[in-house]
Amino acid sequence: MNLFLIIIGLSVLFQSCKNKQDIQLDIHKLDFAELFTYSLSVNDSILLDSITDIMVDSISKYRIDFFLSANEVVDSIYNDIKLEFHLNYDDPNGPVPSIKKRNLYILEITESNFVRAEGSNTERIDTLERSIKEFILNPENRDDLPQKRLITIEPYGDVEVSKGDFFIYLKTDFDFKMPKKSFRELIKLTNLILHIYSKIRDQASLNRFGKSFKELDLDKKVFIAKYIPLSIRIYLYEKPKPPPLPPPILNISFQ
Repeated sequence: MNLFLIIIGLSVLFQSCKNKQDIQLDIHKLDFAELFTYSLSVNDSILLDSITDIMVDSISKYRIDFFLSANEVVDSIYNDIKLEFHLNYDDPNGPVPSIKKRNLYILEITESNFVRAEGSNTERIDTLERSIKEFILNPENRDDLPQKRLITIEPYGDVEVSKGDFFIYLKTDFDFKMPKKSFRELIKLTNLILHIYSKIRDQASLNRFGKSFKELDLDKKVFIAKYIPLSIRIYLYEKPKPPPLPPPILNISFQ
């Protein structure tokens, strides 16, 4: 009996170790956007360190201007709305999107790993929740917060939805080097915004259907996702190179 239990225990331990190895191997097979999406759900600090190392090294190695944009996909197999981030490359000759200032919530992760919200002093991430929620909902229809547009979502009828967009800027040095801690702050900030969206959608689901978002049928989840649309873009931008040093002043006297 004891031998049987030992064999079972070793089998479970082996499988656990094997799964951890598979996870470590799999992160190297993901592209940058997939890796970032995956990082948002990782709770293990060691694994998150490994993922962050890969992403930061990639930014330094390939030196590309890009932005990540959030996209939600209907997953009928799991009866859910799945979040994905897509990698987009900036086209210097492409059209510049026209977005009214009131519809933008701009956040910058500074070199000291603080988060600066446009129009405010530098803040820590945990102080931003109230202003982010207010930006998403604009409950009093203020002129300095996002506009709303009327859309029809069948079979539920007409609803007003926000035009708000979140822009997050992450700064690199002029040689594209970036502290790993800055990227960890980016993951933390993105998760905060997603958490607030989740809470708002839960409340909207309770108000409309008497159930939490997680408990809804897929068609109702799709309605709530359209009713509370999620829009996040993450931009990497390079800090300007320092100007060259002025030439030395030579004191030459002519006799």
